Amino acid sequence: MSGVTARLLAGLVVLPGCASAQVVGARGLIAGVRTTTATTATDLRLSGSAFGFEGGIGLGPAALTLRYLEGSVRNDSAGIERDFAEGDLTLWARPFRWAALGAGPHIRSFVATGSTERWLFWEIRARGTAGLLPRAVDAYLEGWVAVSGDVDVPDPFNAGRGVEGGLEVAVGRLPVSVRLRYRAERIGLGDGARRETTEHVTLGVGIGRR
Repeated sequence: MSGVTARLLAGLVVLPGCASAQVVGARGLIAGVRTTTATTATDLRLSGSAFGFEGGIGLGPAALTLRYLEGSVRNDSAGIERDFAEGDLTLWARPFRWAALGAGPHIRSFVATGSTERWLFWEIRARGTAGLLPRAVDAYLEGWVAVSGDVDVPDPFNAGRGVEGGLEVAVGRLPVSVRLRYRAERIGLGDGARRETTEHVTLGVGIGRR
């Protein structure tokens, strides 16, 4: 993890466990990542792992959240490896206890030998939560669409959307929670001539107070 990442992690003070609850502390993340680039001629799949954090600050019905991951993905048979980093910053409004609406930027970069791809999307999000066991287990489902995008590749941005779902479990009476989630996002470029799909399976552990 880079020095910048470590300083950001050390500065986190409030972490929303979901859009309808807050956790004072920080959450570390470990993720399995798979990316797929599909065109009319190729179908390249890369997989690997990433580490990072998420955090934020909430006030009343509003919250500002931050997520960051960095790692590497590879395809050994094709002899391809790329470092990557991604993060998003979202401003949330919670009209109901069980629902939240958000918007903000999402940035991703892929670094290979001699080249770097940079992606910037502005996304609108919606999230719903449900308490499966009071103060013990919460479930959530989140979806988003990219309303605009700037991609550092020849094919222009066309459309983007994604979905994420998971469970958050409180560890007994301790101020600790564990979150397991699945995330998938698809970006269309060049009027569908190129499709970029990214999938994450993420485990996060947070220390704080529900």
